[in-house]
Amino acid sequence: MRERSQNPLLLKIMLRRLELRLTQGEVADAMEIGQTTYSAKERGAIKISTVDLSKLAKILNFPELDVENVKSPRNIDFSVMIKREMDEPSALREPVTSYKSTSHEKGSDIHLTQFLDCWEEMSSKQKEMLIDLARNLVGKPDYRSFGPEK
Repeated sequence: MRERSQNPLLLKIMLRRLELRLTQGEVADAMEIGQTTYSAKERGAIKISTVDLSKLAKILNFPELDVENVKSPRNIDFSVMIKREMDEPSALREPVTSYKSTSHEKGSDIHLTQFLDCWEEMSSKQKEMLIDLARNLVGKPDYRSFGPEK
């Protein structure tokens, strides 16, 4: 259990899966996960933040996560920036993912290269919930295949 709650690798995989999902053009569904802002400064960048774990589970057709027992914060903030090419609106550049804990004092986005610091701030319950979700994303290339098998 100790190893499971301290390994942030699978959460990184989960965020990467969400990146890939967005680059495949499924932005509309992803916007339902949490607050979404459009940055004119980035000329087409889309930022998704303040993600409710239960909404994330629902949008991925994954069994509802037990978020009721999480005291605070209940939301995990991270942003997925999608930069569109100026010449070709349909072409997407490599997405930039950042993550932050809502308990982070400065409240500034932290790139995944600095992810370990945020991971240490999270509760064991939050870590386990995110890892469990990430485990279920691994090995399932089509997110539509989540849920009970027919």
